[in-house]
Amino acid sequence: MQTPESLAEEHHELFHELRELASEEGETGKAVKELLSVLEPHFEGEEETAMPLLGLLRPLSEGKAVSHPMEVMSLHARFSSEYPRMLKEHVRVKELIGRVRGAAAKGGKRHAEAVMDELELHAKIEEEVLYPAALLVGALAKASVKATAP
Repeated sequence: MQTPESLAEEHHELFHELRELASEEGETGKAVKELLSVLEPHFEGEEETAMPLLGLLRPLSEGKAVSHPMEVMSLHARFSSEYPRMLKEHVRVKELIGRVRGAAAKGGKRHAEAVMDELELHAKIEEEVLYPAALLVGALAKASVKATAP
């Protein structure tokens, strides 16, 4: 299972931008460091569970069978159990985005505000599309195992 390249690139770009902002002096840099302390383990969890499941979207949409359904089901079970926690982390991330925005506005850091807009949109897309899609991939794998069981 491979994470879709577009999602891996987006995570990479967001972290690049955030790390640059965190290296700045002042309140904005400090607020971004706090955001990263929550976001880094969160992204790691996504990259270990949800993102590999999303790599199966295209093959499934093309009618291809899941090659390792038991592995997919295991990953799905793990993601399903972590899903509520990940949504709670999004609440915290959004609070921290607000702090960064406040510091950035106060310091005239328009680029930091723009990066927060990108990050907030990313979280919304995860909540509305990517996480549910990852859950569906696992459900489809489970259904295919049941359908082929003797």
